Amino acid sequence: MLASVALLGLDWPGQGAARAAEYAHAGPLRRVELLHLLAPSHEPEARAALAAGLSDPDPGVRESARRLAARYPSDDLVPALLRVLEDPSVAARSDALDALAGTRTADSRRAIERALSDRNTAVRTHAVQALSGAGADAVVPLLDRVHDPEGDVRAAAADALGRIGDARAALALVGISQDPIPEVRLAATRALGSLPGEVAARALVGLVHDAMPRSASRRSAASRSTPTRRRSPPSPPWLGQPSRSRSRDATTWRAPPSPPSGASTPRRPAGPSSTWPSTRGRRAPPTRSARSSLTPTGCAPTWERSSRG
Repeated sequence: MLASVALLGLDWPGQGAARAAEYAHAGPLRRVELLHLLAPSHEPEARAALAAGLSDPDPGVRESARRLAARYPSDDLVPALLRVLEDPSVAARSDALDALAGTRTADSRRAIERALSDRNTAVRTHAVQALSGAGADAVVPLLDRVHDPEGDVRAAAADALGRIGDARAALALVGISQDPIPEVRLAATRALGSLPGEVAARALVGLVHDAMPRSASRRSAASRSTPTRRRSPPSPPWLGQPSRSRSRDATTWRAPPSPPSGASTPRRPAGPSSTWPSTRGRRAPPTRSARSSLTPTGCAPTWERSSRG
């Protein structure tokens, strides 16, 4: 029976303890494989093996254990994660903060707030993101990070405050809505749209008004103040140019200029020329005699009948 369950890839009671015992004597690659198998389990032996992986001598095993701790958070891993926060590696501290974000203990909350003052920008950014799920209690520490010297931290703090949606953050977000970094301005505007209250609404209206180009605002103001006037249609090219009289609405049309007196009218040259259209290839209309010859015998043409009558 147990062999059939193993073939199907299912767990049986006590399998976590067996794998945890194997973890102590396996090589690095096997330890990583065992951690992936043990992480979803809630058995105490599985949690203990994952906590041991956070302080494993192999760096690859430690990295896998940190990623699995963030994917499967548990309050049992908080003591081991607090020790990881003292690691000199920036990646290790950042992964530990991601794993602590899913826990709900007082020790993990205090550790995340201490990480807001870390010397590294990436660690502070991960700490801000870890506090975004703490609710209204995280508003006060996040407001301090709104004025962080690094733009990435300010943008992350604005996003976290917008995710929480507390009206107390409106004034701080209005202050960084004119930040010189575009990402920070975008995060502040997006967060203001998620906050309730009149302060956030007025700030959004002001930002939209400031974002409009000055030329567009002047054109819209002029169109509202000046009545629209219909313009006369353009004149055809063969009628010449219109001349305006004293009245704005009356328009008189000027005839095209006539040739000067004494000028000779151009005639068709005697010989063939390329400037005149050629009649070569066209059939001339039938003459009077030809039309009469085409008329049946005894029938007068129509033009003759009309002339006789």
